[in-house]
Amino acid sequence: MRLWMAAAEHAQVIFDIGANTGVFSLAAQTINPGAKVIAFEPFPRFHDQLQKNVKLNKYEIICERAAISDVKGVAEFYFPEEGAGNIYSASLSEAHYKDHNSSRSEKILVDVINLKSYIETMDVKAIDLIKIDAEGNDVNVLRGMGDYLNKFAPDILIEVHSDEVGREIQSLLNEKYYVYYNIDENRGASREKNITKSKGLNYFVCKRETAVKLKLRISWNIDSADS
Repeated sequence: MRLWMAAAEHAQVIFDIGANTGVFSLAAQTINPGAKVIAFEPFPRFHDQLQKNVKLNKYEIICERAAISDVKGVAEFYFPEEGAGNIYSASLSEAHYKDHNSSRSEKILVDVINLKSYIETMDVKAIDLIKIDAEGNDVNVLRGMGDYLNKFAPDILIEVHSDEVGREIQSLLNEKYYVYYNIDENRGASREKNITKSKGLNYFVCKRETAVKLKLRISWNIDSADS
């Protein structure tokens, strides 16, 4: 959260993908009242609370009730039965849900859009910072940006659930722009040569100038470089 808020302070357009009830969106708007913040959350229970939290704080955060992927349409969204399982692992991916829950899932249909279509429909001119917590669908969120991923080159806070996911994320990014930071909640962010699964799961993937601005270490972790 500290790293997110530091990055948000320098961003003008911020996207929160998988916003849940809005903690990261609210933090970004608090630290940077002049920023345009857009929050995407498909799960009705969370989206309703997100809107209430935005209204309570009298913010102008745009709340979109949609899941983000690399397609457009309607898809099944899996979540645990009332009082059972981890509600925060609700996902478009049934496989991801089963990996993180032992309880049976319920499912609903949700609207799905991709960021490329959203950018073009809403005439978005830039995205400076994105948080992606799409519970197993994170790579598809990036893939769905199309050419805008490297055109806008946003700084990205993203979950990495496996080495394979890390490799896929890295393959989509222009390494000329980006450096990778593995986030450890106790030790902070360490620069890595490659994106791999970590204990904390979260990576901050940012432009080199952002790293300098936030005073992050530019040289990579030696242990990671040898792996």
